[in-house]
Amino acid sequence: MRAGPRTHTVWRALLKQRRRVILHAMRLVALLVVATAISASAAVSAPAAPSWLVRVGPGYVKVGEYRIGLRNTRFLDVINAFGKPSTCRVISGPNHVQATWASRALFGEFVTFGGLPRGENGCMSPDLIHVSELRVNDRRWHTALGLAVGDPTLRLRRLYPRARYVPKDRYRKRDEYWLATRRGVCFGDCGGRRFAKPVLTAEVRRGRITAFWIPVGAQGE
Repeated sequence: MRAGPRTHTVWRALLKQRRRVILHAMRLVALLVVATAISASAAVSAPAAPSWLVRVGPGYVKVGEYRIGLRNTRFLDVINAFGKPSTCRVISGPNHVQATWASRALFGEFVTFGGLPRGENGCMSPDLIHVSELRVNDRRWHTALGLAVGDPTLRLRRLYPRARYVPKDRYRKRDEYWLATRRGVCFGDCGGRRFAKPVLTAEVRRGRITAFWIPVGAQGE
């Protein structure tokens, strides 16, 4: 029995509808592939969010992206972690400079007891000068226990009950609490006895934390 005109019309309509469905599905797949590629590219190229954590670990202190160990103590190492400083200036001579990173509220003092090439200074030769101390003073900076710049000293004493208060005197520039210390050896007239030296301190003023300081003392020779 031969199919009538009506049957052919129905089949043509069904085939057209099937083609439309297939084309629509192919467009959806193509759009999904493109969206996935764009998302993956963005995930790879997007810079990681900056860290505002100051953490003390066994043998190191980590300030944001900068890990301070036995050898990672050059001005250049800080630059590698945070980028080019906003400012760098010579203080008392070419072997003593200070630098700041404005976007991270970071200040660094850098010193070397060794020589520098003739006509150069620590800003020009960051690979030859070392960290004396660092300071961070933005409210986003915080310790592993949750103590942040701007917190009251009452919170500091609650989180760090063993912290030692050290007032400002003619040798010390600031009132501060020693949050973390390590055992060191005193060389010279003190006979080599061991003592506690700070590796993380909190500067305080009028009952609040104004900054965290990281004494490094890696001036070297």
